[in-house]
Amino acid sequence: NKKYPLIIHPAPAGSQIRVLNIKPKYYPGMKLAEGRYHIEVSKQGYQTKKVWVDLFNEHAAYRVKLDPLASYSSQTVRPQKERAPEKSPDNFLTSRKTGRRVALVVGNSRYRHTVYLPNPKNDARAVGQALKELGFDTTLVLDVTKEKFSTAIRRFGNKIDGADAALFFYAGHGIQVDGNNYLVPVDAVLNKKRDLKYEAVALSGILEDMEGASKIRLIFLDACRDNPLSRSLALSMGNSRSLVGRGLARVESTMGTMISYATKDGSTAADGVGNHSPYTKALLEHIKTPDLEVGLMLRRVRKSVLVLTNQQQVPWEYGSLLGEFY
Repeated sequence: NKKYPLIIHPAPAGSQIRVLNIKPKYYPGMKLAEGRYHIEVSKQGYQTKKVWVDLFNEHAAYRVKLDPLASYSSQTVRPQKERAPEKSPDNFLTSRKTGRRVALVVGNSRYRHTVYLPNPKNDARAVGQALKELGFDTTLVLDVTKEKFSTAIRRFGNKIDGADAALFFYAGHGIQVDGNNYLVPVDAVLNKKRDLKYEAVALSGILEDMEGASKIRLIFLDACRDNPLSRSLALSMGNSRSLVGRGLARVESTMGTMISYATKDGSTAADGVGNHSPYTKALLEHIKTPDLEVGLMLRRVRKSVLVLTNQQQVPWEYGSLLGEFY
């Protein structure tokens, strides 16, 4: 079985880290088989925290922030004796306790200054309907300009404050420059690097706005299509030090966030020859399966996309959830 490095970034630094459901002692970068691990982080003067992490690729890194004891009580909290792992209501959002779920779904097809994409609007409509049926308070916006895109994100950020789960789905053109990802509104004109600030929507800003969701943050990006805007922008930069990459760049996210790409970072995805892209078609196939945990669902999506694209496209995930989500 393939093994991946387990890397925990505790705050404050110098915290003690234990992996409760295996015998070996933790050390940064220790290689473990794909699976779920029960992590305990502790430090004198801070509240001990236990979380579950999903180890599924070589890029996984997890941040765990401890809270000072003064925020809770003056009683000393020491690491507990190891016990058999059990599901904690504070760490898990299950199909039996759905909580408040909020979603923003965006589909951009009718671009004014680059190639038209037939499927993003179809993809967004179908995903939006599926999420409504799953109990999400869903906002669907189609063919949005930069102004309307920004407004939708601001309203989404206000709505998810205190929500148990927040979900963002985007289908359309995306671009990466210097390792930063941008989603492209239908009216975007990208002639120079500085245009990105005013014409495109930074993925990092969306991730920041989604921090208001207290437990689960899910992002699905069908935005890795071959994009003429990337090529024209790269030509305009000439010999500058800036780099315009293919597809989208890998993302470092906080604990409790899972980001799913239609294909691996640095690669491009197909728009599809039917009514939906291969990624969205696979997502729609599995998203409403009863009692299917999201990590397993994404693995099934990956397998379906590989079949649909004759092994040419491999969906990829980044980040780590704190528990199970159905």
